[in-house]
Amino acid sequence: MNIPSGYYAYTLGTRGGPFDENLTIYYEPLSVPTTAVCGQVFPVTVPVETLNVYVTDLKGNVLSSQPVYPCATPSYCPSFYYNVTLVLADQYSPYDLASQWETTTPAFKFYDNLTDFRVVGQTWMQPVYRGGIESEFESLMSTAQSEYQSGSISLQQYAMWYTGNYSYYILAATLANYSTASPYAVFSFPSIAPHEGTIFVRLFMPGQVFPMKVYYLGQEVFNQLVPVPQPNEIAVVTPSGQVQYVTSYTVYEGGKAVSVPPGSIVIETSVYPVTFNITSKSGLYPVGNTYLA
Repeated sequence: MNIPSGYYAYTLGTRGGPFDENLTIYYEPLSVPTTAVCGQVFPVTVPVETLNVYVTDLKGNVLSSQPVYPCATPSYCPSFYYNVTLVLADQYSPYDLASQWETTTPAFKFYDNLTDFRVVGQTWMQPVYRGGIESEFESLMSTAQSEYQSGSISLQQYAMWYTGNYSYYILAATLANYSTASPYAVFSFPSIAPHEGTIFVRLFMPGQVFPMKVYYLGQEVFNQLVPVPQPNEIAVVTPSGQVQYVTSYTVYEGGKAVSVPPGSIVIETSVYPVTFNITSKSGLYPVGNTYLA
């Protein structure tokens, strides 16, 4: 059977929370050639992508992990770092934990997949979460196996050890996937398509809106709804929640200008850089070798 030529408009939507119920993510005319046959496949590319987020202060400087010096004598109290944390808080959000695709039979309800958007990413923590995770898990399981083989624990206790250790391994691997390998707050949260072995799905698409929080130096500095922009736009969100869509934007990473790619989000937090200049009484001459506390 031949299909007549012409233009056919295809609309693909999502099923989710009330914010994106029946959200259109693709609408394009498709020309079907006269030589098309039944069963022929026409590829369609939809804007389901990795969510790229840049977190800055009010001057456009990308936030980064900051050293903290708790006292003047490092040998007594060594310095440590506060990392920037970006939270995509799904609980009590418009998505209410998960969007569910389910199959219901007279006997039971079976979930085909669950769309979960809970994400926690931290700057400079990817090497910490990734490094040693596998070896630590193997060490824990080796200890559990030795205890079981020696008769110190039962099979049920061994199974509980395995479950607990494996959950630790999965959590560390998940946090490593969301966190950054550098001290700068430039995050990439990937979409996760349904595939064999998991029912958990995450699909970031233009038009969706998510509650996001940012913590810097131990303080919450941003808590607003953030939209996913179109692939050719950049969404700039202020601390008050105002959104501006632009086609180009520049941030500063360690003082170096960086162009933000289209399809990204820029979160401006309520962090303002302050510069102190120590001068003489006249205010004309800088005073060097001084300490400000």
